[in-house]
Amino acid sequence: MRFGRIFIIILTLLLSCLILLALHEQGGQEVTLRLEIPSGDSMETVSCWQSASGERYFFLPSYGELEEASFRVEGSAALILDGTPLTDGMTCGGFALDTPYLLTNEGGESLGSVSFVRSAQVPAIYIDVASGSMDYIHASLDNSESGSIRVYRADGSLDYSGRIDSMGGRGQSTWNAAKKPYSVTLAGSADLLGMDRAEKWILLANAYDPSHLRNKIVLDVSEAVGPPYTPECRWADLYLNGAYAGLYLLTERNEVADDRVDLPREGSFLVTKDWESRLIDRKRVYITTDSHAALRVNYSGISLEELKKTWQSAENAILSPEGIDRTTGKEWQELIDLDSWARRYLVEEVFGNVDAGVRSQAFFRDGVEGKICAGPVWDYDLTMGNTVAWPKPSPSQMYAHIENIWGSGWYAALYQKETFYRRVTELYESEFRPALQDLLDGEIEKYGSEISDAAAMNRLRWNTKDAREETAYIENYLSQRMAFLDSLWLENEPYCEVYIQVEDGVMLCYSVRPGESLPELPEYSSNAWVSYDGWFRTETDEPFDVSQPIWEDTSIYLKYTAAGTADTGEDGEQTSILRYGPLAVFLVILAWVIIADLRRPGKEKRHDRASSGQIPA
Repeated sequence: MRFGRIFIIILTLLLSCLILLALHEQGGQEVTLRLEIPSGDSMETVSCWQSASGERYFFLPSYGELEEASFRVEGSAALILDGTPLTDGMTCGGFALDTPYLLTNEGGESLGSVSFVRSAQVPAIYIDVASGSMDYIHASLDNSESGSIRVYRADGSLDYSGRIDSMGGRGQSTWNAAKKPYSVTLAGSADLLGMDRAEKWILLANAYDPSHLRNKIVLDVSEAVGPPYTPECRWADLYLNGAYAGLYLLTERNEVADDRVDLPREGSFLVTKDWESRLIDRKRVYITTDSHAALRVNYSGISLEELKKTWQSAENAILSPEGIDRTTGKEWQELIDLDSWARRYLVEEVFGNVDAGVRSQAFFRDGVEGKICAGPVWDYDLTMGNTVAWPKPSPSQMYAHIENIWGSGWYAALYQKETFYRRVTELYESEFRPALQDLLDGEIEKYGSEISDAAAMNRLRWNTKDAREETAYIENYLSQRMAFLDSLWLENEPYCEVYIQVEDGVMLCYSVRPGESLPELPEYSSNAWVSYDGWFRTETDEPFDVSQPIWEDTSIYLKYTAAGTADTGEDGEQTSILRYGPLAVFLVILAWVIIADLRRPGKEKRHDRASSGQIPA
């Protein structure tokens, strides 16, 4: 009987080994398929990407020609593409762009389709990190790796090649997107794609902007008419360790440096306004003012105590109805630079930035005797009616001069000062409105055409909305936005302001003509976690009908009750568990059976001896 159990156990172990060997052989039979593309005087290798539904794509850079590209095939299994066996080094000249070809194995089993798609008019950036994988960098915003970088112009000529000291993640909410933004520090200073020399660069993913235009448009307009030191930017297709990562925006970084924010070291500073919780989470050095404004210290040529004192004086003057800091007796225009603040306000307001005055708001001082200037500008992917930020944006919303979380107490106070308001309207009419008109007269269409193919390729990789539709949406939004601002600032048309407080204390502001009703507001449906009661007047706590005519400034809020907490945990990687989990459980049970069986003879002997009276039972 015992011999039979041992035989069964041995047989089970052999079967388990065969299963593991089969799995190993299956993994060993996997074939890696890549393309080798001539780039300048060298070669770049691009891997084949497979979608969740099984389609495979080769994403070629703008200069990639199939006639010049060749397959790199690694693995022992045979692959056949459109009836042609693939061999390592064979040319891709027999295939065409934008055509799905059937991929099969040597047994004729379908492995899905393979398509070749190509970008156009856009440079390409290749970055290889030391580990050969982005897993470590993606695991934490604090992780980084060294590596190498090659930058090619759209025609394939080499723009730059060198080492990178570090590549890591950047951003806050954007870091949570599947398509990640990155920060890159070169081993030496370089002028990438015609921009000024520097070591530190940013790769913006624009994951929340399917048009890929919003940051580019605002930065370009700001460079022409906005605050000083606006960073330059260039679109580029990004490849990470040979894998296509999407269409990115390579930008200069806002930092104190000779070819960036060029300030004398003594008495100067560069700070960035943000939510204090973020600065704490990221362990940033920062100061706070009496109004609880949190300012990250990017650079300071003075002590933190002096920096706080300087800012507090400016804030006192800005928030004072008289415009004077009562501690020092200085007037607000003695402490801050009017033109830069007015221009920065216009950048935020004209393009409808939901982060206006709150996040990514940089300020600097040029030496001991300098005034505090607003700028450089940054972060505009949620502008121009982006529905990611607000489900039903209206061209008549106001952003920069409102208070509360989604607004700025500083701009709210400055907007009430006649000198500031007058300068805002002057600059809008003389500089910003003409820039808007140029955008509507063809510049936006030109931007969209330039990246059309690159955006289409990005859409395949990241399953985003159609960039062309979003471009048309931006044009329509800006047209309505300009008409509204014209009536407000140039024609002095009277408007009622309606303040709306939604979830998490976020405050929105709509400008409504007397006698008209509010634009359509988002609908809120109660669920297991939140119960919505609707809109109520802030002053009286009475229900408010959003379809009623507005005749005066009004304040309403969304009443809701949190009923519980939703499970927001993300699904982990399932493939390995589903593949090996049952086998692992089986092996654990098997080990337990073997151990139990080996211990059984000893127990049986003790039982027999106890039964015969040799030892106590």
